Parts: sequence; C-alpha cells; structure tokens
Amino acid sequence: MFDRFVLVLILMSGISGFSASQAGNAYRWVDENGVTHYTQTPPPDKSATRIPPPPPPSAEGQKAWDQLDRKWQENETRNEARQKQQQQATEEADMQAAQEKNCQAAKHNLEILQGPPRKLIRTPDGEYHRVDPAVRQEQIEKAEKMIQENCN
Repeated sequence: MFDRFVLVLILMSGISGFSASQAGNAYRWVDENGVTHYTQTPPPDKSATRIPPPPPPSAEGQKAWDQLDRKWQENETRNEARQKQQQQATEEADMQAAQEKNCQAAKHNLEILQGPPRKLIRTPDGEYHRVDPAVRQEQIEKAEKMIQENCN
C-alpha cells in the first residue's frame, strides 16, 4: 500500500511540475533492425514522428492532492490504532505473566505453610524460625486469597 502511495506521489509531483514549455520535443523512430527508439532529437538520417507534449495539468490536480492527503491521513489513523492494539496486547500479556507468577508463588507459600507445623521457615532476611500457629493461619488465609485472585 505504501509503495503505491509513493509511486502515485512521485507521478503526481512529476505531472504537476511538468509544463508544455518545459517539455521540449520528443521523437519516435525505427532503426534498420526494427527497434523503436524515443529521443529528444530526431535522427539525422532517418525520418521520425514528433510526439506532442502531454496536456497541462487540469484543475482536477488539487482535487487529486486532497484525495491523496485524505488517504494518507486515513492510513496514519489505521497505523496509530494498530500500534495501540499491539501495545494493549503487550500490556495484557505482561499482566498475565505477572498474575501467573503470583499464582505460583502463592501456591508455593501455601504448600510450605500447610506443611508440618513445627517446621522452620526461612524469613526474607535469611533467618529461620518457627511460626506461631495464629500467624501461620493468617498467612494461610492470605495465600488462599492470592490463589483465588491470581489463579484462574
């Protein structure tokens, strides 16, 4: 789509910048081998057909530019929407990955907390201690709540 747009843009700029005064002459002629040639000067020893210059651009030129500009804007809008969708998809994937990580951590914590009650548990600072039964139950409830929130 973009390649076509660039081609149209090049053609339109070539047409709009081209006038009969700039055109010069163009000639078509056939050599002795039957090959057709197009040149700006006629061959000295052959007859050539003069090709008239193209007509000047019509008043429709501005209309074509406006239409081209409108299509450009539509394309830009579609690209922005596509980028926004990709960003949302990435954010959703990141959220899902974080939720899965939280789910696994909560399951692991619950498994440890539901283990033997007299087992030593390592704290984040690296020390080991036994957990009070009331604190253990509170931690079990927190882990179960995390599992409900994060594991689907």
